[in-house]
Amino acid sequence: MKPEWQHKVLTLPVGSGKYLFRTLSLYDVWCLWPTFKVIHDEIKAHHPIAFSTAIVEAIEYLCPGFTKTDDYKKFSSVHVDALIEFYGAQDWGRIRRLGERLPDKSAPAPEQPVDVNEAQQNFFLICLGGARAANIGVPEFMQQRFEFCADSIMAMREELKVAREARGVLDGEQFVGLMSSMLPTIKTPEDQKPAFIREIEDKSRVQ
Repeated sequence: MKPEWQHKVLTLPVGSGKYLFRTLSLYDVWCLWPTFKVIHDEIKAHHPIAFSTAIVEAIEYLCPGFTKTDDYKKFSSVHVDALIEFYGAQDWGRIRRLGERLPDKSAPAPEQPVDVNEAQQNFFLICLGGARAANIGVPEFMQQRFEFCADSIMAMREELKVAREARGVLDGEQFVGLMSSMLPTIKTPEDQKPAFIREIEDKSRVQ
């Protein structure tokens, strides 16, 4: 695993405390994508209150409990700039390419998955294939920095494509079609999350 794929941690002094923010895993990106989409849409729509609410949700996910402390009242534009610089260093082009519908790039990705549970299972299947390609377990794979996951999944796609062409038995394109559901635009209610998702959620957050 390349050094730039290792997780990095930003320690952000705010008020009387110091708070940790970790680079994003593939699972983090998947969880945060609906919030990022809301932030983007509300900026375009000039809705500052909805935008602020979405920002708070994103920060609370990145550093659980922080927005509920007295220190958060001292969170300023300087801290925002630090977070933007920190997370802007990740390769967002990778996650964008990974979410495209392949190989037909002219076909638009769906606005939202047909079913929340189906999207969860599709995401798991994609991570299962990526984990096998990387020779690690699924929970461990989901917690890796997303650049590593994206490269593993795209490499797996190429292997499936070659195998299918050689033997005519594997439909790599059909599997990759599941990626269109990997970045949903709707949130999953807590009581609808599969057990394996809740377990990974508990282990992956930086406290």
